[in-house]
Parts: sequence; C-alpha cells; structure tokens
Amino acid sequence: MSGRRRKARELALQLLYQNDLAGTPPEEMFAHTEEFVEARPDVQEYAARLVVGTLERKRELDSRLSERSEHWRLGRMPAVDRNLLRLALFELLFEDETPDAVVIDEAVEIAKKFSTPSSGAFVNGVLDAIRRSVYGPKSPARVVVPLVAALLCPGFALTEPPDATREEARYALSGRAPLTWVRPVEGAGYRVVLSTPDGRRLEVSVVVDGSLLPDDVALPIPRAKLPPEALAALDEPRAADADADSLARRLIADARSPLEAVERVIAFTAREVRYVLPGPAPETAAAALKTLRASCVGRSLLAEDLLVRSGIPARQVTGLLVAHGPEALTPESRPAFNAALGGVRHRWIEVYVPGVGWLPSDPGGLANRVTSRHLALAAQPDRGFSVATLSRSAELERPFAAGGRTTSVLARPRGAPVLVRNMASPGGGAVVLARLGDGESLFAAEGTMLRKTDTSTARFEGVRAGEYRVVWRRTDGRVEAASILVQGPATVDLAPPGAPAR
Repeated sequence: MSGRRRKARELALQLLYQNDLAGTPPEEMFAHTEEFVEARPDVQEYAARLVVGTLERKRELDSRLSERSEHWRLGRMPAVDRNLLRLALFELLFEDETPDAVVIDEAVEIAKKFSTPSSGAFVNGVLDAIRRSVYGPKSPARVVVPLVAALLCPGFALTEPPDATREEARYALSGRAPLTWVRPVEGAGYRVVLSTPDGRRLEVSVVVDGSLLPDDVALPIPRAKLPPEALAALDEPRAADADADSLARRLIADARSPLEAVERVIAFTAREVRYVLPGPAPETAAAALKTLRASCVGRSLLAEDLLVRSGIPARQVTGLLVAHGPEALTPESRPAFNAALGGVRHRWIEVYVPGVGWLPSDPGGLANRVTSRHLALAAQPDRGFSVATLSRSAELERPFAAGGRTTSVLARPRGAPVLVRNMASPGGGAVVLARLGDGESLFAAEGTMLRKTDTSTARFEGVRAGEYRVVWRRTDGRVEAASILVQGPATVDLAPPGAPAR
C-alpha cells in the first residue's frame, strides 16, 4: 500500500478527531485545516472520501463497534482510538479497493504511531472480530472475472502450496564434555541431533523444517488431549496478576487455534516490549509487562506466562543463538556477543499443540518457528563450552505476520483444510480457491489452487491463513463465488444446504 494512502488515512483521522471534539463541519475542516490544504490532490480526495463516508455512517459504525468492544464503551475510549476504529471500520465495510487485512494492518500501525502502546493490539482485536462476523464478498467483480478466465484458460498456471523446504546448520562443539550441555530435540519442524562422525570430533546438527503446520486444533484445548509434561506446564503455580490476565484475554480473544494465539503473543512481545541487555537483577514476566523493557529472558517469561494464563501449555527454553560475529546479531544484542562461546546466550519458548507436539517460537519476532542458528541447551554451559560453525544453509524465507517498531514479526505458515460446498451443483465442476493479493494484484497466483469434482463438495488441504476468493464453475458454465477468511479449518457454502439445483 502506497505512502499516499497512509498519509490520507492519517489526515482523515486528524479531521475526524477535530470533528469529534469540536463538532467542526467537514467543509469547514477541508477549507481551514492547513495539513489538508497543503496535501496532494490525490491525498485530499481519498482523505475527504473517508471523512465524509465515516461521518455519514457514524451511527451504524458506532453500533457495530459497541457490539465488539464490550469492555470499552465508545465514550470511554481514548478519542484517537475511537475515531481510528470508526475510520478503519468504514474502509473495511464500504471501501472495496483495499483487502481487509491491509486495512486492519494500516489501522494498527497508525494506532501505534498516534495512540498508546497498547492501542495497536486493541484496534486489531476489535476490527478483526468485526471482519470475521461479516460474511460475503466486498468486490465480487474484481476477482471473479480473472478467476473464471483462469478456469477457461488451459495455459494458466495454478499451483499447489510449495513443497516443504528446510534449513540446516552443522556446528563443532568443544570444551569439557560438550555433549552434556546440548539438548537433543525431535520436535515439530525443529531437530537438534548430536553425533561423533569419526569417533573423536563432536558435532551437532540443527534442522529446521518450514513446511505448513496443520491448524486444526481449536481453543480452548481440552486437558484430556495434553500429556503429563504439558499439564505440568499449565499447572505450575503463578502469582495473581490482574494486568497479565486482562492482557492475555485481550490478545487471545477470538483466536481460533493455539498457533494463532502464539502469533498474537509473539507480536505483542516483539512490538511492545523493548529489548534491553540483561541486568544484574533477575527478570520476571511481571516486570517485563510493567516496564515494557526486557532482554530475551524477560520476553520469553512474559510470552510463556501470557500463553499459560490462556490455557496453552508453554515453557521457556535455554539456548544459544550461534553467530560468527556481532554483525550477525541485531544492533541491540551485539554487545552481548561472546566470541569464546560462539554466539550469544538466548532464551525462547516452546508451546505444546495437540497433534503437533512442542513447537518453538522466539518472542523477539518468530512465531511458531525458530532458525538453524537457535541451538537448544540442556542448561547454561560452563566457560569452556564453545560452538564453531562448520556449515549452514540459507535461512528459510519466513512469511510476514505483523510489523514492529524495530523488527518484523515472522510466522511459520499455517495450513488448514477448507471445504467448499455448492448444493446447487450436484454434478460438480471446477473450483478455484485464490488467495487475495496485497492490493496491487487481483490475487496471489502462488496461493491459488484448483480442484475438479463430480460431487457438490470440494476439499482443499494445507490452505495458508489469509483472505481467499472461491469460484465454482459448473459443468453447464454457470458460476458461483464467495469470499472467505481462512484462519483455521473452514467451510464455505456457495449455495446453502437445501438449496435447489438450478
């Protein structure tokens, strides 16, 4: 999304804020607000369209917002948050030029810039809840036409989700009994394997699998599905903390699966908790939440605490972030680089997901995955322990999940089954599930899948989270279409059960 659109949204927010506090009519604001008068014509046009549309539908927008912000009456919200929610909701419901996900991301970034540190998560939660409650296409023609063309054009390439890829690193270990310090792991997409290739050298391989994660576990997780070590993580005594309980509820509200909940918590710790080097005093989850400053220790303790308070088993991991030099680390953590150790001491978390196992995440910005540079340890090693890199493949590309102040939050792609039903087409047809693009393209070709069926249903496996357009072309050439937001197992009915075949 262009910078001009961001500028128009920020300008519209300024004008709506002015109208909210002073009741200034739109035409007067347009004529006498210096920032509006000096803005480019295209910025003026879009900002004015947003302002006028938001004010015209203010009563309807406020009604929807009141339904979803149940713990915050509109009158008690900060004025910036209140008007930003009205503005974003108007664009979400009544403007069809921008994908819903982009509208929400833009609102979150503007909230972080102009409001309180917690406003971004709050705005995201309210808008996302409303988006999920609204079913149906925003702009059918923009996507139906090219997808039907794709169905009719044999030369158009429709691809499945990419095959599983992986990254791997091999490290040489030295020191006194170095293998005793390294923790073997056989986890979901993360393996740590110890070896002695020639009986003398000591090596460890870290293998990271970047394939899609199955996302079919719903919240809350039944205790009967948890093994003893996961139950032990849930049942560990915790101090009463009303602020942490409230934040956990807000972050996890409407999350459909543990994987989505992890993404939200990691986004919070990476965006809102500023990284600082460890100090002499022990770090705690409560201190990290109160000050919004912590090292990897405090961040991981806070992420673990928020997830456990939400009923999701989590535990902290002791490890090492292997690096050949300080330049391989973020600017904030470079002073902690230890050349003798071969990297920097690091902490992250593991979360237990039924059917998946213990899944690692780094509260510094990696959700449901880590890298081959993350070496899990059984305990903090003594001074003689050292790691040297023997080989390392290129790091996997990691999908963008959310923006941060100084970093990006990256997530392992989640894949879920999507069932498409069309009771008006018992003879089947060709079905396209196309992931919507970023606003510049009509849809993302790499996220487009095709199924042919001779029944009234079609099933897609391993569908990544996102907004999709579904198009069903019957054998007689007729077409039905709908939009769907995939954030876990989903079903879309193009014609409802009981609908007569036409």
